[in-house]
Amino acid sequence: MLNELEEARLDNEQQDELEQEVKQLEHAEEIKFKLTNALQSLSDGEYCASSSLKDAAILLGQIAPYADIFRDLKERLDSCLIEINDIAAEAEAAERRTEGDPVRIDELQSRLNVIYNLQRKHQVRDIVALLTLRDELRDKVGSVLNLDKQISRVRRDADGALATATKLATRLSESRRKSFPKFEKELVALLADLGMPNSRIVVQHQAGPLTASGMDVISILFTANKGAQPQTLSKAASGGEFSRLMLCIKYMLADKTALPTIVFDEIDTGISGEIAVKVGRMMQQMAQKHQLIAISHLPQMAAAGDTHYFVYKQDRADRTVSCIKMLNLDERISEIAHMIAGANPSQHAFQSARELLAMRGEELVG
Repeated sequence: MLNELEEARLDNEQQDELEQEVKQLEHAEEIKFKLTNALQSLSDGEYCASSSLKDAAILLGQIAPYADIFRDLKERLDSCLIEINDIAAEAEAAERRTEGDPVRIDELQSRLNVIYNLQRKHQVRDIVALLTLRDELRDKVGSVLNLDKQISRVRRDADGALATATKLATRLSESRRKSFPKFEKELVALLADLGMPNSRIVVQHQAGPLTASGMDVISILFTANKGAQPQTLSKAASGGEFSRLMLCIKYMLADKTALPTIVFDEIDTGISGEIAVKVGRMMQQMAQKHQLIAISHLPQMAAAGDTHYFVYKQDRADRTVSCIKMLNLDERISEIAHMIAGANPSQHAFQSARELLAMRGEELVG
């Protein structure tokens, strides 16, 4: 394809000019004949335009002294005569140049046929588009011919980037390993405060393939029982233990990371009583620095919130929709009482709900 465009030796020649020249050569006899007749009408013969204008100009010149309008008409006619003479001169020159040339016609037709065929093949309308296509193909071919050099350059860049990334990942691994003892100690202390005094945490580390987060493969081994060896969380942690462990980890992260919103969904699974109260207090501390949303069915946890929303489903004619409602103080007491005692809470349950809310400083009425 490129060879064909190169062989055409395209340049910025004007296709319109080539086509116009062909038309002139093909009609040379007609053009020459009509130019000759036009010249006769303009400047040859007793009654030509030039002769008639000269006679008229003489007559106007004779009356020009009598009024300005006659002088103006004389000047305008003189201008017309000058223009007529210029037109006649150019027409005469064109008539002398006009000659039939079959060889030149064949050259032009051959050139135009090459252009027309290329335009049809590449579905373009002018030479400019063919030149653009040719230049694009030149660039592509040049890229292919220089592909080995490009591959070598990319490989050098990739090797350099890999070396830099590996160096940074090694530093990151060292920094992480230094933090493991402190992380284990703080996590064990938090777990002890949540009712697991015999917990042990071991952060297990091994090198892995380089990724966007480094080249560390990290596992947290855990046991809540004295004398037991730490194991992976899936083997060693019950539902309640896992919930408390994840809460403690998020609690530690929230203190060191900018988290605009933290969402806990059923973080209270498997816990109750005093531990639930401690978990609620821990979440209150987290809420001082971050927006915290907790979905809970545990009254001790729910009572720790600043604001309560009730989520429920509503059946409509054609579908069921989920709804959410912000609760006022009385509604909060009622819902927490329902958590404590079920569908028909007693006065004691309502009193317990008030006491739970009072633990966080709520000013209760009634």
